[in-house]
Amino acid sequence: MPPKMEVKMMTLPELKRIIKKYDDLMGIVVKGKSAKQLRSEIEDAGYTIDDGKKRIIRLGKVKDKKKRPVKVEAGEPVKPKPKSEAEKKEAMDKKVANMIKMLEKAGYEVKKRKPKK
Repeated sequence: MPPKMEVKMMTLPELKRIIKKYDDLMGIVVKGKSAKQLRSEIEDAGYTIDDGKKRIIRLGKVKDKKKRPVKVEAGEPVKPKPKSEAEKKEAMDKKVANMIKMLEKAGYEVKKRKPKK
């Protein structure tokens, strides 16, 4: 018999991904909660977490009242679209302009610099 592998618990981002993917669990607010709090809320909702296969299992009922497992597996992480140099420069200029406006409103004297070449 092969030795049993140690199963790692799912991380917070993996739990959030599964909750967002599963329609019935969308009522759970994931913002500002730890993995332990999310686990307890999922289990209170009547689901079990399979850390080995990274999925949530709910025991659903069919017409003949036999229990069948309903499985939802975690999706792949979504990577943000890379920004071009022009978009990065525009975002930085906007950030600097907002900072200058805030400092002037607070009563500080702001000296304008020459742009770098």
